[in-house]
Amino acid sequence: MVQQRFQDALDRFVSGNLDELGLYVETEWETRWVWPYENYLPVLRVCRKYHIPLVALSLNSEVLSKVKAEGGIENLSAEEMRAHIGDPAAFVTISKLPAFKRYISEIITPSYASHYRRGLLPNTANFASFYTARVLRDEAMATCTVQAMQANPDAVMLCLMGSDHVKFEYGVKARIEAQLLGIERRANKAREAEGVSPVLQPPPKLRSVMLNPGPADAYDPRDKSLKLEMAVEGNPVPIADYLWFSSVADAKPRRRVREWVLPPVEFLTAM
Repeated sequence: MVQQRFQDALDRFVSGNLDELGLYVETEWETRWVWPYENYLPVLRVCRKYHIPLVALSLNSEVLSKVKAEGGIENLSAEEMRAHIGDPAAFVTISKLPAFKRYISEIITPSYASHYRRGLLPNTANFASFYTARVLRDEAMATCTVQAMQANPDAVMLCLMGSDHVKFEYGVKARIEAQLLGIERRANKAREAEGVSPVLQPPPKLRSVMLNPGPADAYDPRDKSLKLEMAVEGNPVPIADYLWFSSVADAKPRRRVREWVLPPVEFLTAM
C-alpha cells in the first residue's frame, strides 16, 4: 500500500511527528493507491499507539510505469534491478516452476481480468505488462521484507498485503523463502572457501494468513465450493497456512471448509 520511497513518512508517523492527514498527503495516497485510506487507519493507529515500526513494501509507481511499458523489466536500470530483485537466480527459477505456471492461470490471469472489468487498468494495458508488473511487485515486496528481517533478526514481522499476493504462496511467501535460502547458501559457500564448516540453521518460520476469505477469494466458481488447494503434479499447495474469520458472519462457510480442509490449513476465529 505505501510505496517504498515514503519510508520516512511512515517513520515520522509512528514517532508522532506526522499526523494522519499529513501521512495521507506525504504518501500521495490519492494518486498512488486505489483503495480507501480509512480502511487502513485502524492498523496505522495501532502501530502509532504502540510504537510498532512500519515498513513501506510497495513498489514505487515510477518503477511500475517502466516495466508496464514496452520492454518490460529490461527498462530498469542496474541499480533498480539490484534494489528490487533480491536474488536474480531465484527470481528466474521460480518463474520456471510447474507450480508457478499453475499459479499464473489460477491467480494472475483472473486478477488481470478482474482489474480490467473494474476499470483499474489503463487503456494501453495488456496481460504481458500486467504480469510483469505483478511479479516484479511481489519480488520487490519480498526483497524489502528480507532486508527488514535481516536488519531486525529478533523481531516478528507481519506483512499486510492484498489476498492475491498471499494465495497459494507463489506471490510473496515463496519469494521470501527463496531469497533466505539463497542467502544461507552463499554464506555457507563463503565459509567453505575459508575452510570453515557450513552452518545449518533452521529457516525462519513463515506463515501465511488469509483474513476473512469470501467467494471472491476462496470459492471455485465452477462448483461453488471453497478452493483450498492448488493441485500441482500430485502435490497440493494450500491457499494459505491459516484462514482467519473475525466474526460469526464471516465464519458461516467454516463447516463446509472443514469437509475440504487439508492438513496444512488451520483456522483461527477471533472471538
